[in-house]
Amino acid sequence: WDQLLIECFQHIRADAPSSLDHGGKAAIEAGAVVIRFPIEAMQSALDGAWGLNVFDRRQKVTDQTEFAKEFCRELNAESENGTTLIHRMADKAFVNMLEGGAFGFDEHEEQSL
Repeated sequence: WDQLLIECFQHIRADAPSSLDHGGKAAIEAGAVVIRFPIEAMQSALDGAWGLNVFDRRQKVTDQTEFAKEFCRELNAESENGTTLIHRMADKAFVNMLEGGAFGFDEHEEQSL
């Protein structure tokens, strides 16, 4: 699922509004990693998901505000162990970083939980 989220961000339509140039990407702002997903990008992202065969039938956003609220609710919904889709996306990024030889972190000397 996490990879699908990333792929959906990457497949936003080329004819989408120019403000999407800043959407679906992470940046460092004021000491925090921030991921922006403009509300006007929701339909394009939904189309991207459909293009990746996430849905059998194409869906459309009928109310951007309500859709955005539901999207946030789903991103923040906790599983039984308390993790969210955002946690799982970060975990996937951490694994990709480790496997890709990313800089800025190393094996911790303490390995017990």
